[in-house]
Amino acid sequence: QYGCSLREYTLLHYASELIFHEDFWSIGMDYFMECKKLGKSYIKTAVPRIPLENQNKALRVWSACEKHGLVSVGSNMCRVMSSAANQADQLGLALIWSLQAKDLVSVTKISETILDNYIETGGFSNLDFLDQLGSNKLLSNRLMFLGKYREFHNMIKTHQRNKAADLLVSLVESNLGPPRFQITLLLDSLPLINDADKSEDDNGVVMDSRQSHVLLKALEDMQIKKLLKESDMQKVETIRLALVTNLASSFLNEPW
Repeated sequence: QYGCSLREYTLLHYASELIFHEDFWSIGMDYFMECKKLGKSYIKTAVPRIPLENQNKALRVWSACEKHGLVSVGSNMCRVMSSAANQADQLGLALIWSLQAKDLVSVTKISETILDNYIETGGFSNLDFLDQLGSNKLLSNRLMFLGKYREFHNMIKTHQRNKAADLLVSLVESNLGPPRFQITLLLDSLPLINDADKSEDDNGVVMDSRQSHVLLKALEDMQIKKLLKESDMQKVETIRLALVTNLASSFLNEPW
């Protein structure tokens, strides 16, 4: 009459009490998994209702889902946590949870939001975790771009100007970032071109003629595609003048 054995019915009832307990929820999950007939259907209903008072508990619940092979249940929980973090404007945390869920659409959207915020504020916050992502960066073009762009800024901070220039040009060529972000990349070339500290390179040129041509073409493409706003025009002329001057300098220093 219970749809299962009396033993399983008793375990289901006991597990249903434990799973919402602050300390014993994981034991409740274990008991559900002992119920071979109805356990999985019960646990799929119960887990989304477990109170997640903090990030640590959420991680433990997700880990328990992985342990018991409840991939879809764990992924849905991660999406809920990502959405909550996003609404709280904790974008780094939202990105981490979306990666746990392998929600590529969300990963891309959050990465773009972080980049848009950079355009507005000129800085990143709480993105140290990007250094630990490894191959996870490959899950999304926007995330890969975000990780590489942060790597570029780290190179600037540690005065690796030639490496930073190489990476900047490759980012412009790759088109991995949002089209609207190209102007930001081009503006980033100015300190590399104009910086008075030329200690890395005796000839005083950080970007060679090929790299200068790449950036000039990117600037021209933005104008052709009408990706620039009226307020960008002064920046465009500053970028063009710096690149043309650098191009002339690089011609003088490169072997014929």
